Amino acid sequence: MLLMSNSRAEVEEIINELASLELSYNLRLNKKKSEILTAEDAEEIAGVKCRKSVKYLGVKVTVDRSEQRRIAKEQIHRNLNALRWKLKGGEPSVVQQITCCLARSLLIYIGTTMVVAGLWRR
Repeated sequence: MLLMSNSRAEVEEIINELASLELSYNLRLNKKKSEILTAEDAEEIAGVKCRKSVKYLGVKVTVDRSEQRRIAKEQIHRNLNALRWKLKGGEPSVVQQITCCLARSLLIYIGTTMVVAGLWRR
């Protein structure tokens, strides 16, 4: 689950709200497996570890904007090259349609981390 916030106070409020759901819905936030992506030099917020970079959906997200752009660009190129290789020699019109569909999915997948990092808008 991804939760976004604009301030430390908001993060603490979200964590406390999630803790209150435990009794009603039998849901529990596992603070040992959770991480907060923040540029702050805090070790933890409300018992959850703070990090300068985390993995989200298998993609590294970092507070360093230039590093995040480099990661996204590298992943997009790698995935599109793999797609080209798999579709090599196929019917051109089918290849074009599949490429278009998969490229959109890829941009959403990579774009999500860019939005999280504040580098792209939705």
